[in-house]
Amino acid sequence: ISAKHVEQIQTIQDEQAVREKTLLEEVESQFCTKAAEREACLIAEAEERFMKLTEIE
Repeated sequence: ISAKHVEQIQTIQDEQAVREKTLLEEVESQFCTKAAEREACLIAEAEERFMKLTEIE
């Protein structure tokens, strides 16, 4: 393999690594957003149940 081919392969690998890192960051961000939304929903549900319990007493 010539030095030029080695350089081209390295460039392609570097570009692929950047794309993979970007995809992982996007997935992580989406996961965190969904987890935060779910947590907020669960907190709201718990608060609602607590309010109903305190109304009964």
